[in-house]
Amino acid sequence: MNKVDMLGLPAHLQLAHCLLAAAELHEESYDRAAAEEYTRHLPPGAFVDFQRFYGLSLEEAAHQACMDFAVPDLEDPTYLLLLSNWNDIIVWAEQVTGIHVKRKGER
Repeated sequence: MNKVDMLGLPAHLQLAHCLLAAAELHEESYDRAAAEEYTRHLPPGAFVDFQRFYGLSLEEAAHQACMDFAVPDLEDPTYLLLLSNWNDIIVWAEQVTGIHVKRKGER
């Protein structure tokens, strides 16, 4: 995601950019190959905690995104909104910024 000059942006746009950046950082840290290798050896229907395959936790991704944008006070809201409302909050952030985040499997 391109860095945006946050200076002068309304607070809701600052938050939206942080949300999208944190989501992207978190998703890009996913190790698909490791997950596929791990699950290949499990019986069908076995429980897998897929969070273990993310290089960045959601909290770490929120921290990094907000530090990159130099808005550290948005770190907690970014983390909590993504944690509790991932799909809905990403749709909202896309709508207010006009930025579309590619979903898994999307070309």
